[in-house]
Amino acid sequence: MGLSRRAYAQHRGVAENAVRKAIGSGRITLEPDGTIDPGKADRDWAARTDPAQQRGRHAPTAETPARGPGPEKAVPRAALDAVQTTLRESGEKPEGDVTFLRTRTAKEVIKAQERSVRLAKIKGELVDRARAAATVLQSACRSSASNR
Repeated sequence: MGLSRRAYAQHRGVAENAVRKAIGSGRITLEPDGTIDPGKADRDWAARTDPAQQRGRHAPTAETPARGPGPEKAVPRAALDAVQTTLRESGEKPEGDVTFLRTRTAKEVIKAQERSVRLAKIKGELVDRARAAATVLQSACRSSASNR
């Protein structure tokens, strides 16, 4: 027999409401008798919870960094390569494994780059590439026609 929701919340160091939400979202499962196996639930909670959503004593720190997805979630090689490329382009030396925090950093870098481009466009500092190429081509054609 496992723990009640209230007892598991005390064991976990979270509010009982957090336990109910974890059960409702499928991050942890109940035993057939309706109780919670604390060992199994702790493993499931860690593997199925976004580290960025953790607060209090379970939040990632420098000593205990956030863990990425568990082994049951395979990440496509192209996605890992994209994260490495983004980090490399931003000046970070992407060494080692791609972690959740490094992926989050890459996402924030991309968002900042997009905002920078959007701002440059609003300021009128960007031109349409196709239009610029067409203008250059027309100018070259005119100058070659006038030189004949």
